[in-house]
Amino acid sequence: MPFPSLFKRRSFVAAILALAGIIGLPDQAAAQTSLQRIHGLFHQEVFPKPPAPPSNTLSDFRWLGTGDDAFYTLALIGVVVTSPVWVPATLFDSGYNVDCRWPAYPYMREEENCSVLGYCPKGRLENNQYWDNPLCVKEWSLRSSLEVGNDFAGVNRLGGELFLDTNYYRLGFLSHVNYYRETAQGSTADALMTDANVTFRAVQNNSMFLHVGFGGRMWNSFDETHGGVNFLYRADFFPLKPLHITMIGEAGNLDKLLFTHLHANIGFIWRHGEVFLGYDWTHISRVDLQGPTIGLRLWF
Repeated sequence: MPFPSLFKRRSFVAAILALAGIIGLPDQAAAQTSLQRIHGLFHQEVFPKPPAPPSNTLSDFRWLGTGDDAFYTLALIGVVVTSPVWVPATLFDSGYNVDCRWPAYPYMREEENCSVLGYCPKGRLENNQYWDNPLCVKEWSLRSSLEVGNDFAGVNRLGGELFLDTNYYRLGFLSHVNYYRETAQGSTADALMTDANVTFRAVQNNSMFLHVGFGGRMWNSFDETHGGVNFLYRADFFPLKPLHITMIGEAGNLDKLLFTHLHANIGFIWRHGEVFLGYDWTHISRVDLQGPTIGLRLWF
């Protein structure tokens, strides 16, 4: 066999083996779990951008126009951004001067689905039957829930919620705790995410609540803690007994990473208890933690 032909054949075989070796190499990014990827994003190097040439700051906003045009443009932007709050408030709210009081649990009173609006005297308590007296209403409502979720790819979530709503200027407090545990690629990782928010009840009526809120969020994993701010938008619907529909949207940051969260569930209320099914989606930078969820909620 001529030497050049043998050399070409060996070179071809070597190239095939090299290509197969490259393809067969494990992808380190793919081998990481979702929680490990999030941990890596917190430590990802951010290369500084080259300094931009000096510019007139005012010229950067020339699209706003000048004088009255700029004012109207900013006003229009403000109207659009705040429309998810003021449009429902205009259409469905009972009125800011109307007090809101709650029975022990939704649908307890036949006249109202979830709350009592306006003046409502407390009923007479007999034998201390406070929790079973539909005439007795209070100026606060407390609910707590526990839920589990799974993405069927190795991520398990255990979540809890505590929500206190009051008649004091419509203010409340909402907090979540979520524990993630992931087993994949032969490794295990876990993380704890918590948030605490002050809420304002923008809409109240006998069948619907809408809350907006602001607070802080913490993420703890691999012995590190990262924090940021949180904005929330929550809607609760009580269309007919025994249904309860909940939708939550949140956005904020964890250090330099963008955080977004969507959650929806439908619950079935029986006295102080509620069983619900839903779906939870959490997005941290380029990583998604999502899956169906099932839980139990208690009303007080």
